[in-house]
Amino acid sequence: MMTAEDRQVARRQSGQSESGGCRGCDPAYRVTEADIDRILSAPMFSSPLHAVPDDVYESRLAVCRACPKLSGGSTCVACGCYVRVAAKLKAKRCPLPGGAGWGVYAEP
Repeated sequence: MMTAEDRQVARRQSGQSESGGCRGCDPAYRVTEADIDRILSAPMFSSPLHAVPDDVYESRLAVCRACPKLSGGSTCVACGCYVRVAAKLKAKRCPLPGGAGWGVYAEP
């Protein structure tokens, strides 16, 4: 029979949080809006080589905000990404089958 300590060790080794859920759901691993702002301040997110135009970004975010797969206002349950980060990148697409929400950005 496993002890509570054995279960705790097994959870850590499997990547589960102390609460039994995934690490991303554990408050100790939460990413704040300030953290996401810091990520988005990296030069690649303002580069036209990597980042979509602002109107496309806002459109993508609107789709994500209306999606039932959005968790906590920032994380996509379908793929685990932070939507504010993923929506900014040209090479990303909605993880739902067929890119149902939005697709890879194609230059006009």
